[in-house]
Order: sequence, then structure tokens, then C-alpha cells
Amino acid sequence: MRWGCTFEFADEGLLHFTDGSSATYDLLVGADGAGSRVRALLTDGRPAHTGHNVVELGISDADHTHPDLAAMVGRGNYWVLGNGQSLSAQRNGDGRIRIYLSFYTAEDWFTTSAIPLAFFQAS
Repeated sequence: MRWGCTFEFADEGLLHFTDGSSATYDLLVGADGAGSRVRALLTDGRPAHTGHNVVELGISDADHTHPDLAAMVGRGNYWVLGNGQSLSAQRNGDGRIRIYLSFYTAEDWFTTSAIPLAFFQAS
């Protein structure tokens, strides 16, 4: 494991990082997400859209900005499940409430929905 380095590529037994450093390896694990650069070194398998999507939202200082929502979630979490969809909310220790929406759609839904999701992303 090499903390603080960004993987660039690997060849026979040697990992190369974006800072120009390298390291030998005996075992290579591809755990770098759906857009994995390591996966191609380990398998021909590719990710496939299953139809399941999750959108995460965060509401800071919910007790003051959205007291009704804060009361509904309480000090723990809140779940609504059904019909292939779910809504869950979780109270975090810093007063934030994390909300997760889960649903099934076509693969291109995020780009064709006309919802300006990039507007909501944290910078």
C-alpha cells in the first residue's frame, strides 16, 4: 500500500505513480472504483449498468436550516422503502443530515434527466 500517491500505470511487477516514483508489488488489488485503471491489468471484465442509481445529498446545520426535517430524522436515521425505490436520511455528528435517494433508471438518466446535478456537487 502506498499512501499519498496516485497510481498512473503498472508493468511487470512495478507500479508507477504520477509523482514519478515507483514501487514493486507482489499482489495487485484493484479497489479504485467503477472507473478503475487497475481493473484492466487484472481482468477483461468491465462494469455494467444494473439500472440502480443512488443520489446523495447533504444538509448542513439541519437543526437550524430545516428543523422539521431534523425532527423527522431525530438523532439516528430515517428510512422509506418500497417499489424499487428508497429514501434514507442519517444524522451525522457535525449536525449535517445525509440523504440518499435510490432508484432504477435507464443508463443515461443522469445525463438526460435535465436536473442540473453538477450545480449541487461540492467544490
